[in-house]
Amino acid sequence: MGHIEGKFGYVDDICLLLTGPSLETTAILLADGTAEVIEWGRRNALEFDPAKCDLVHLDRGRGGSQTVMVNGATVTPSPTVRWLGFHIDSKLTFRTHTERWSAKALRVAHHLRGLS
Repeated sequence: MGHIEGKFGYVDDICLLLTGPSLETTAILLADGTAEVIEWGRRNALEFDPAKCDLVHLDRGRGGSQTVMVNGATVTPSPTVRWLGFHIDSKLTFRTHTERWSAKALRVAHHLRGLS
């Protein structure tokens, strides 16, 4: 069976990292782990919005798309997710992250050039 490798959080941003032999297994673990986080939030007067949930499968290139139910809402996997300013893609290439930051740096460079 799979394992919950870690639960990470900062204020109201929570990240669950799970491992397992299949997407189906990790989806079950994620549903269970999410239920624990939601219950923890209730006990600590925090409410998590399922509409703001993101999901990315890190699956060693096998492909596949396993949805997960979070508090009655279906969360569909996306190719990248943003967490604490980092854009994480399913292949861990960080291509999206570097492209976005490169584009920001280029915009700043154009603004600076315009000032000189």
